[in-house]
Parts: sequence; C-alpha cells; structure tokens
Amino acid sequence: MQVQNSENTFAQDALTPMAHPPKEDEGLPITKKDVYTLLLIVMLSICQGITLGFCIQSMLLILAERGIDYATVGVLLLVKAPISFKFVFAPLSDSYYIKRLGRRKTYLLPAEIILGMIFMYLSYEIDDLVNNVKIPVIFGLCFTMVLLIAIHNVAERGLTIHYQGNRHHSLAAASQLCGNIIGIVCSFFVLVPLSSPKFCREHLGTQAELIPLWMFMMAFAFIIWGVALCVFFYVEENEDHEDIEKLDYITIVKMFRGFYENRYLRRYLLIVLFFKVGYAPVTAIFEVVLVQKGFAKETLTLIISCTAPLPFILAFVIGRILRNKKEFSFFLFGQVLHTIVYVAQVWVLQTFDKSKNYDLMFYCMIGFILIAEVGGITILTAKNAFDLRIAEKSIESSYYTVISSISNLGDNWPIWIIPFILNENNEFALQIAGGIYTVIFWIFNWKFLLELQAVPKDNLRISIGSSIDNRKFIEMPEEKPSFTQATANLI
Repeated sequence: MQVQNSENTFAQDALTPMAHPPKEDEGLPITKKDVYTLLLIVMLSICQGITLGFCIQSMLLILAERGIDYATVGVLLLVKAPISFKFVFAPLSDSYYIKRLGRRKTYLLPAEIILGMIFMYLSYEIDDLVNNVKIPVIFGLCFTMVLLIAIHNVAERGLTIHYQGNRHHSLAAASQLCGNIIGIVCSFFVLVPLSSPKFCREHLGTQAELIPLWMFMMAFAFIIWGVALCVFFYVEENEDHEDIEKLDYITIVKMFRGFYENRYLRRYLLIVLFFKVGYAPVTAIFEVVLVQKGFAKETLTLIISCTAPLPFILAFVIGRILRNKKEFSFFLFGQVLHTIVYVAQVWVLQTFDKSKNYDLMFYCMIGFILIAEVGGITILTAKNAFDLRIAEKSIESSYYTVISSISNLGDNWPIWIIPFILNENNEFALQIAGGIYTVIFWIFNWKFLLELQAVPKDNLRISIGSSIDNRKFIEMPEEKPSFTQATANLI
C-alpha cells in the first residue's frame, strides 16, 4: 500500500529521516512522517510476532497435547536462543551493508524472504511433522526461523532508533509491542483454536478444523513477503546526511567493553539478566502442565485471546503518558503485578483438578491473565522506551541490541534450565524458593532503577565520539530523585 500527499511519496517523505533531528523532547507534535514510520515499525514487528508466536508458543501447546515430557519442553524452549545472542549480529548491521539498499534493508529483506520460504515449506509438511512428533526436524526449522528473526530484529530496532530515537521513542516502543502482539494473535491465539478439530466441533459446529495448519502457514508466508515488498519499495535510507564515522566490526565489538566499564550500565544489565530467575519454576511449565492436567489448550488460548484488545490500548496509553526519566517507575509497578500473578499461578498449579474445580479455575485464569497483561505491557513498554532513549547514535543497532539481547537472555536462560531439574517431587519447593528470590532481589535493586532513570544520557554512553581510545564517562549528578518524585506519574 502506498500513501501519498500532494508533494511527496511515502518513501521520499515519510520514511526519509530529517537531516537535523530535533533534541529529545516528549512535547514534539506527531507529524505525518511520524505516523508513517510508526506504521512501518508495526508492520516489521508483525513479522516477528508471527514467527515467535508460532515457533515458541503454538508448537509447544500443540505438542504438549501429544504428551511430551519436561525434558522435551526444555529442548523446544532452546529455539529462543538466537534472540538472546543477537548482539553477535548487531555489529554486522552497523559495519557491513549494501550502500544502495541501506544499512537496515540489507538485512531486513533477506530475512523476510527466507522466512516466507520456510513458512511455505511448512504449508506442505506441518501435518506430518506434528502428527508424528518429529522433534529434531521441528526444532531445526523453528531454530532457523528464530535465528532469522533475531537478525531481522536487529535491523528493525536500528531503523526505529534511526527514525524515532530523538522524537517519539515511547510511541515507537508501543508500536513495536503492538506489532508483536498482532503477530502473536495471528500465530497463537487464532491458530491454536481454529486449527483444532475438537474446538471447532464443540464450539463452531463444524466437523473438522475451520482453518487447517497448512493454510495458516501459507497465509503467514504471504504476509511476510508482503511486508518485504513494502520495505523494498517504500523505505528509503539516506546515510549521507549522518555525520557519523562508519566503524568496522572489530572496533564496535571492542566498544562493548564500555557496557562493563560504565557502572550504571553494568548493574542495569545484571538486573535484566537475573530478575526473571524467580519466576522460572512457573513460567517454564505453566501452560504445558495445565494442558496435561486436562485444561483444554483451545480454552486457554481463547481466554488469552479475549484479552487481546487490552495490550493495544495499554501500549499506546503508556507510550503516550510515559515521560523521560520516568520509565522505571512504570517498570516497577509492572513488577508488582507480575509477582501477584506468580503467586496466583503457583496456587493454580497446586490445586487444579479438572473433575472438581474446572469452572473456578476458568474464571481465576481470566482474572490473573488480565493482571499479567497489564503488568507485562507496562514492563515492556517502559523498558523499551528507556533503551531507545539512551541508545548511542553512532552504533545505534549495536548499542540497543546488546541491552535487548542481555534482557532476552535473562528471560530465557532460567526457563532453559528449570525443565531439566524440575519434577513432581521438587516442583512446589522450587516455586516457593522462586518467590522468595524475587522479593529479595527487588528489595536490593528497586532504588537503583529509580535513580538510573534520572541519569543523563551522556552518562550512559559507552564512548564519547566514535573511537574506543577516546572513551570517557561523565560523573552522575549528586542530586538523586526521591521515590515520591520518581513515581509521580503513576498517581
């Protein structure tokens, strides 16, 4: 689709960055250029949501119904690994690219084309792979798709910073989140029930599944190829306007030392690496155990899909009201809600009995899924807005991606390990230990995050200029925000 005004095309006007972006200012008006770039971010994020929703969530639930054990769950969760190590690819996008295409299109287009080809292949093979539970083949295909999405994500984040890093970074973070949600709705919330013969027979009155899995795979292929066409024709990158020295791969990798040497970034990365450990004994197995105990996977996805409009509204509301140096006030509010949900999930896992309290659990699931949505969207929007705000322009993709990768690794490494040590004998003990860990962790770290959000952007750079030899840091002002000041936006 091409959007035009009387003077400029979508490519030339909306997606060409300004030569001299304004200073960071949340009061900037939203222009046509901003609307078009935010729509582009949504489209790119839809591709990521489709792939991740299918590979990580849908396949796990579909195979759980076929009786896979905890160890197999752990193996399937390893397909998320490329997302956690995408910082390996980030310096490539900042160092090597085809000038005629541009720094981001060089990586966006191949990733989208190959992803579409894999989905098209799955449209012919998916039924055989699922019915015969071919775990090695499923793992290989899903791992490859997530690897491509990791590369795609690096380029998309760089494009986001390129267009909106100095303008509406909160709305850009909300756009990323909304695009991901749309993709996940299609590949998980819609796919699982409508491809289930049992659900369609009981609730829709059809004799077979309403939409077969192969048809979903083909639709996803065409959606991703459609986004690739939009990127190819309508995204125009102009690197000539940027007064930024082009760095080689090795120089950028060396600059990564700055994340350790900068005391603010070092502690921040340690927090995002370890704060999910306490939740892992539940999050790693919750949906699988519920399905195996008799809670229908179609009902579970239907409950979650009913809350789908909420994330869209929340993401843009939070993105609109979020202000500079207030991000972690919202983030910590989301953590409180997540802890409440964790306690509810432990209770559900320990008390669920299909023959006795199925109806009670149904309504309880609706309640805490709503709370989880509010907490999760608040956390993601606030954290992404902070990361976009502090990203260093000279190595925009690399800087943002390192933080994002460490955060993803923090999300994933606990749930890779837990399924291999979890069993029916120690399940409850590990869940209690996880809750205690979470409380202690935030007692020691909440104050630092409130202080971090007030640190000037220059204090969070890993270099001054583009040379590693010229790196230096600016001292943090002595004045620190009080808890009341930092959380004022929440009142």
